[in-house]
Amino acid sequence: MQIATTSTKGKIDKNTFWALVVSGVLLLILGYTVYAGTHGEAVFWLAGIAFGITVQRSRFCFTSAFRDFFLLGQTRILKGMLVGLAVCTVGFVMVMSTVSPNPGFGAPPSDANVLPVGLSTLIAGTLFGIGMVLAGGCVSGSLYRMGEGYVGSWLAIGGVMVGLFLLNNSWNWWWDNLISSEPQIWMPAEISYTGALVLTTFLMATLLYLAVWRERRATAGFVMPEIKRKSQENNPANTTSEITGY
Repeated sequence: MQIATTSTKGKIDKNTFWALVVSGVLLLILGYTVYAGTHGEAVFWLAGIAFGITVQRSRFCFTSAFRDFFLLGQTRILKGMLVGLAVCTVGFVMVMSTVSPNPGFGAPPSDANVLPVGLSTLIAGTLFGIGMVLAGGCVSGSLYRMGEGYVGSWLAIGGVMVGLFLLNNSWNWWWDNLISSEPQIWMPAEISYTGALVLTTFLMATLLYLAVWRERRATAGFVMPEIKRKSQENNPANTTSEITGY
């Protein structure tokens, strides 16, 4: 017995069509920037697109990482953050050890961008944490959610822009009255590059161990239910879901 099916070969659904249109426009813009001689902007454009796709597909968000860890015991994003920080730490040590071979001599080099740490750091971190909870995501998470059509993320980024404007106009006051009097601590200057790398790696490895331990406790005895997938016979070919993996 044969089952009659409608052939969809050669057809493209609406979502795929618009995805191709947007991709074509982006390629035209990229080609124009290269043709105009602004190769640097073309590189930034490609890097921005690659970063956006990576962040959106990985669902990278600091808020989601801590929310999933404390509420659900899931550590996928948190482990990714720790691994990323570990890679950045190694890269930072490799670069700065060539820029400033003797970190303990004199003030920290300007290339290290070492800022004072103290009460201002605590206040700023607390306000940022509250803001992330209210916005439902950090800055990176809000950016890719803007592209997904979340109106709340547009409002959140608007608030970020307002905050940056206010900070830009009041930074000198904060620096003169609070930040400049706080201690400026640079670990390589205190315990050398090797000591800073070992200590930082040890702390992140400890956090990673605690994250895995928490995840195992939260998921102990949990059995993933079987999910029955619908038949794909009558679905059009080359759909957005097949391309993006959703």
